[in-house]
Amino acid sequence: WKRLNASIWTRLFILTSIIQAIIGIFLEVRVLIRNNEIRLKIASPTSSDCDVSSSMRRMDRIEGENGVFIIFQGFQMWLCMNTIFKKDTIQLIVITVLNFICSAYSIVQISEIRIWRNNLCQGINISDPEILRYDLPLVIFLMTFATIMGFLCYKLYGDFGWIIYRRIRGNPVIRRIYRTYLIFVILLKLDVFFLLVLAVESWIIFSADQFSIKSEFSYVPESYSIFHYVVTSLIGFLLVLAFCSTKKEWKIGMYAFSALWIAVIIDFALILRYSFTEDTWYFFIAFLLVAILLATTTWVWGIFVLQNFDRGLKDVFNRAPDNPGAGQDPIDDDDEEGGGSNVILN
Repeated sequence: WKRLNASIWTRLFILTSIIQAIIGIFLEVRVLIRNNEIRLKIASPTSSDCDVSSSMRRMDRIEGENGVFIIFQGFQMWLCMNTIFKKDTIQLIVITVLNFICSAYSIVQISEIRIWRNNLCQGINISDPEILRYDLPLVIFLMTFATIMGFLCYKLYGDFGWIIYRRIRGNPVIRRIYRTYLIFVILLKLDVFFLLVLAVESWIIFSADQFSIKSEFSYVPESYSIFHYVVTSLIGFLLVLAFCSTKKEWKIGMYAFSALWIAVIIDFALILRYSFTEDTWYFFIAFLLVAILLATTTWVWGIFVLQNFDRGLKDVFNRAPDNPGAGQDPIDDDDEEGGGSNVILN
């Protein structure tokens, strides 16, 4: 609690992230409910005699995208709180980028619903999507809060960078090693959202009835489905293993992570292989490409971190600012505000 109240900027940062999550989820849920009501109307037997199966599947996917970004709002709030607790400069940059990407996607949502409406089978009478009422408020809100959060991240960046600089005693070698560690940790946190959510979503699709599987994927062998279930079950364990092994500089754990993580990369590559159909879900493809890039980067960065073991970073973790060996995290000091310094972790 003391860290959350360390300065006016930390308080504003946390408060803004909570407001963003609450209002963002509310506005996205409104869009989701609107989309679901439209889908139910065209599914009615009295709506039209034409084939609406393609439009139904497309709307199902749009609703799935709504669900993903509802989850994202909760994820960004957790990431913001974690950033304050850890005083992580790398996470500040990531939060800024993710918020602007999310706000940009809200514009894509408008294009998607317009394209869906224009491609709908003629003769189906549905009400106007009311984009100005449902989608535009979400766009304005997310862009406004992305800008506000970007400003707050900028204000916190200098303070956090100064704290880290003091912890590592300004040692340039340790600074590079610690930066590598921070990047790896944020990659693991991003994996929780991008990889785990996507893996579970694919699990649900694979577990659906045969019609649904053929709607979303080309033919999926049963052996691969089993492989995917196993890999999905391992992802959470591997993320925890990597984090703990890195913190303790446990080489065996990192070797195990590096070996098993290859299966995760292969799994997502195979999902991509089976995802190309006549009615391709482009958002899912884009999400998969990000997941594959993220999983590969995590694996490569894990090797970088492993190479830095026994080079002094563990001593920093075990050192309090004025009491070496106190066993405190190098960025856990509550008394250092940074004094507005602009020293950063380069």
